[in-house]
Amino acid sequence: MLHTSLRAITPLILAAGLTAQAGSYLGSIPSPAGATPIGLGAAPTGELLLTATGGVLYRMDTAGNVLAQLTLSNTGSANGATSDGVNLYVTDSNATRGKGIDVYDAAGNYIQTFATTAFFPAGIAWSPMNNHLYMVDRVGAQVFEYDTAGNQVALYPLQAQQNDGIGYDIQTNSFWVYELTGDQIVNYDAQFQTLQMFPGTQSSPLGALGRGATFVGGLIYVVVQSARQVAIFDATGTSAAVNSYGNGCPLPGCFYEQFTTPGSSDLSGRAFTFRSNGPRGWAATVGGTFETNIGPGLNHVDDQIDRAVPLGFNFPVVGSSVGTTNAIDISSNGWVSFIPNEIPDTGFYVGATGDKFIQYARIATWWDDLDPSVAGDTHFTTLSNPTRAVITWNGVPQFGATPPDSNTIQLQLYPNGDWTIIYQAGCVDEAITGWSSGAVPTDPGSLDFTASIPRIFGPYGATLTVSATRPILGTALAYQVTNIPTGTAFASLLFGTAQVSNPLDPIGVTGCTLLCSADVGNLPISLATGQTGFPVPNNPALAGATLFNQALAATPGFNPAGIILSNGIQLRLGN
Repeated sequence: MLHTSLRAITPLILAAGLTAQAGSYLGSIPSPAGATPIGLGAAPTGELLLTATGGVLYRMDTAGNVLAQLTLSNTGSANGATSDGVNLYVTDSNATRGKGIDVYDAAGNYIQTFATTAFFPAGIAWSPMNNHLYMVDRVGAQVFEYDTAGNQVALYPLQAQQNDGIGYDIQTNSFWVYELTGDQIVNYDAQFQTLQMFPGTQSSPLGALGRGATFVGGLIYVVVQSARQVAIFDATGTSAAVNSYGNGCPLPGCFYEQFTTPGSSDLSGRAFTFRSNGPRGWAATVGGTFETNIGPGLNHVDDQIDRAVPLGFNFPVVGSSVGTTNAIDISSNGWVSFIPNEIPDTGFYVGATGDKFIQYARIATWWDDLDPSVAGDTHFTTLSNPTRAVITWNGVPQFGATPPDSNTIQLQLYPNGDWTIIYQAGCVDEAITGWSSGAVPTDPGSLDFTASIPRIFGPYGATLTVSATRPILGTALAYQVTNIPTGTAFASLLFGTAQVSNPLDPIGVTGCTLLCSADVGNLPISLATGQTGFPVPNNPALAGATLFNQALAATPGFNPAGIILSNGIQLRLGN
């Protein structure tokens, strides 16, 4: 059916006359699970070299698959990375370790450091034309040229004040630089004279500033740290593209209340219990009993996280792809995270908003800027009869409060997925409290706990998602569907000639939206692997043709119709 439909729409595709343009956004690849990306570079083999917080370097293919993970033992703040085929060169902006270029062998063993006068060593690229290294000074509006012995050869001015990533294009002997100032991707010749430029990552669907960047095989890759993605741009005007749009369903678990002014909270002295309502939500009620056996203190200071604290049991993380967790991160600032080491820092509350809260899988009991170095402490214990983990912020003041206030908040977690928050004392400052399963695509906005509970929360689930390899003429196009729920009867990939946005609530597919016209046909998706695909004809006349896809799964329990849908993706056939 699919092949017949593709043949049928070929005249329509050719009539559209669509052509690719240099600078087109082609899609993105995710950073490795649990990694907060910083910089990006390339190896002569075409591999991507991605640096992340914690002094880690990932060797990845251009589809985002991790080939190796290396620990950078002598690098304090890894920003950029490149390779000459023998050694790795990693820029380090940490003054304590010595700002410069750290040299490692291919296995990640430290060799030496080249000192630099750059204010902030950032992106770095290697040119095989002269075997030299080119390093961007992030805030110095300049590029340093070095030989591979660390001797400075030249210094080139750049057009913008702040720049970060850099990549080398051997086909044109030119460089691509990501400008933070103005959010632009700029092409320079070998003497760093401007050749061309186009808009950067803020104009892409990722909608945020980029950071590290590199160039591989006619494509420009730019790190978008806040989205934990690597954006891909076309540098040649002939590249095949994959672009995701819209949101799938069901919705991940997320609800919260935010207090934006001091004294606006009405939660002091209240408690709420969230009892498991099946595997996908809770029945929330008013009430809960404070556990007086709060266990030992964690000796927290200001802005501290205890990582991977064992719960002693598996706790269901409703509405996420994680399933369950047996360990949590505990922050002095009033939250726990269900994926250890996922959240890079304490995220003290000042300036926090709901869209920041929903990024990670966590419970915010009272996400404030709490300071146990002044008074009180964070406590943790696991108890039995019944089995439960108890986390208590006991008598902890807000940072800088004069006179110091005192906040006591307790969270209880149970193996069956129940949980209770007790706001025993204090809790009158600015804060966020609530649940997020992480990677929530849309901020649901603040609700009023006091006015809305009792109520049912859910059903929630990890959102059905679809992605695809780039549809290159003459190659096999592969689709990957993730988060197919257990109990799904069948799944299909819909094909259409147009992007649409039709809410399906009137027909019982509650909370879901049809995002492609589905007028071409469909292809079955393997429930075991989530995969499907087909060969793209090697027909140059199809270059620039577009198709739209969306995955559908027949899964009971999320809405009356028992149907859930993924995000949409737009494919542009090309080279």
